[in-house]
Amino acid sequence: MKGPALAVPEKLLKNFAQLLSESMGLHFPKDRWGDLEKKMRPVIQVFGFKDDMAGCLQWLLKTALNKEQITILAYHLTIGETYFFRDKSLFELLEKKILPDILNRHQEDRTLRFWSAGCCTGEEPYSLAMLLHNMLPDIQNWKIEILGSDINHEFLRKAKEAYYKKWSFRAIPEDLIPRFFVKQANETFQVIPQIRKMVRFFELNFVQDSYPNNAQGIYDIDLLLCQNVLIYFSKTQIKKTIHQLSKCLTEKGWLSVAPVEAPYVGDAVLHSHHFFGYTLFQKGQKQATTAVPEIHKIPISSPLNTPKRQVKEGEILLKVVLPAFLNPEKPILEMRFSSSEEKEKKPPAPIVAHQAALQVDLKTLFEQKAYAQVIQIITAKLEEQDLKNLLPDVKLLIRSYIAQKDFSSAEEWCKQALKYETLDLELYCFLATIQQNKGEVDAAIKSLKKASFLEPDFIAAHYFLGMLNREKGLVDDAKREFRTVLNLIHDHPDEEQITGLEDFSVGQLNELLKRFT
Repeated sequence: MKGPALAVPEKLLKNFAQLLSESMGLHFPKDRWGDLEKKMRPVIQVFGFKDDMAGCLQWLLKTALNKEQITILAYHLTIGETYFFRDKSLFELLEKKILPDILNRHQEDRTLRFWSAGCCTGEEPYSLAMLLHNMLPDIQNWKIEILGSDINHEFLRKAKEAYYKKWSFRAIPEDLIPRFFVKQANETFQVIPQIRKMVRFFELNFVQDSYPNNAQGIYDIDLLLCQNVLIYFSKTQIKKTIHQLSKCLTEKGWLSVAPVEAPYVGDAVLHSHHFFGYTLFQKGQKQATTAVPEIHKIPISSPLNTPKRQVKEGEILLKVVLPAFLNPEKPILEMRFSSSEEKEKKPPAPIVAHQAALQVDLKTLFEQKAYAQVIQIITAKLEEQDLKNLLPDVKLLIRSYIAQKDFSSAEEWCKQALKYETLDLELYCFLATIQQNKGEVDAAIKSLKKASFLEPDFIAAHYFLGMLNREKGLVDDAKREFRTVLNLIHDHPDEEQITGLEDFSVGQLNELLKRFT
């Protein structure tokens, strides 16, 4: 499908796209020149060229871009939207797995170094500082430095001032707001000084600036968060950036990128660790059974000891994101990663009496990860009542089996439920998740097609169909589904999140899919 005719000569756009790549790392291949031209329309107004797009591009091409121009271009050509504790699953993983590993290794020197690369307006490094305050009762006895860098100095100015509006708090635990923020008269909140002084912000261009950099403090990093930065780069630039970032890590230091970026991370000194739905990379500690992932492929291992196999980039997204659709009220974080240690610490309470068990709040049990108890209670109820009268309970039963990795039982109950509710969208999504986890890609595609038929505007179904078709090498079918997604989100604001795709904002989804179409 051809895009709209370009208003400026192709050669001019080609040269400008090359300038963006060389100066900022932003990648706009030929099939995205129309998108680049569209994004530049408000920019030429800022530069004072009114409607003269060609004149503005020629002016920018005359000399190397300066910092002010880069800031303006970065603001308009990338998505600068973020908020506190944006990725709940990542911060839960940091709290339970990664930070304890780091803290244990620094019990003697009590010195910690963290870096949020591409930190935008500062919510991510401040979130990390708050998390550390929660984890360390003797934090005053630790020397902690958190770095926050971005290419946009206007974003950094806001980060240093640390004033935020309610929109930035949509994912933060409510009890943290009065602890770490001071409410201002104009309905804004400022981060308290104790947290602000833990973070040091500075400007950094991944393409032009050098790193590691002792003068900036970019060295011996224990944890490097680089979320939703690589999606803007070409594969060549990604490789260069990852190689330099790996040099900034201390031995056994951790690198975190967004799930969609993980398949593109490959470096000789970085080794992948998988936490059921999330992949982090550790420097220097090689796993005996896991090789450095190739581009487009990452191995997924389950904490429940399911067999390992190679999967393509779309598969991890299907496993990571689809569960969020299954419970719109609360994302199912336990399906993203779980721990056998947690099961040992919190065993499900025994069922004392059948009648008493039926009165238990099943949803609460499920949220507490007492899956075995949920299964036992619902199975007992199904012995006394027809399935068609217990459909909500059966859906919870299916989700419990999925959480326990018992896909055969989950599939059996899903098919039983579909006999009574042949037009239930959720059940087809359950079935697609089950089939995909079993490696039955064709069957998963068929189930998702039924879901998209029942709800033609169901964006997540089209997205996952595209990813699975792409995995099978059906490029045209994948592009068709991705174009459908792009059409459906066309009028949505960039910062919005789509049901079933909570790991992405609309703007990031746009950036990703335009590369695939």
